[in-house]
Amino acid sequence: LKDLDLLEAQADAQRLESKTLYFSPGDFEIDAENADILSDVVTTIRRLTSLSRETGIALHLSILGHTDESGTREKNLMLAQRRAEVVREHLIGHGIPVQYLHAMGVSNRAVGDPPSPADRRGLSRSVTFQVVING
Repeated sequence: LKDLDLLEAQADAQRLESKTLYFSPGDFEIDAENADILSDVVTTIRRLTSLSRETGIALHLSILGHTDESGTREKNLMLAQRRAEVVREHLIGHGIPVQYLHAMGVSNRAVGDPPSPADRRGLSRSVTFQVVING
């Protein structure tokens, strides 16, 4: 049974990691389009956290904020962190237990730096999710 639970958790993790929230330049507010995406995110995370509690599978969810190359490194890092925190706060407000969630700004590239992996994947000005499952 644990193998089936782990497969279910991995499928939900992949579903969650495929979700991306996009933001306007300099913005970190959740708009209607992102709210729709977050509705599905909340449902998926609820399944994951429930499975984690029921089976003892360890679960860690990172909410990763990204920025584009405009602005200074410091400003970009603060904006990336704020995007991740706003999404974290939204998830907590919808009943996701805080102990599973970690918000982190990861894209703080400044003008002239080479493109980051996030930029190459088209993830500038976004929030993405990363799930770690230890079963």
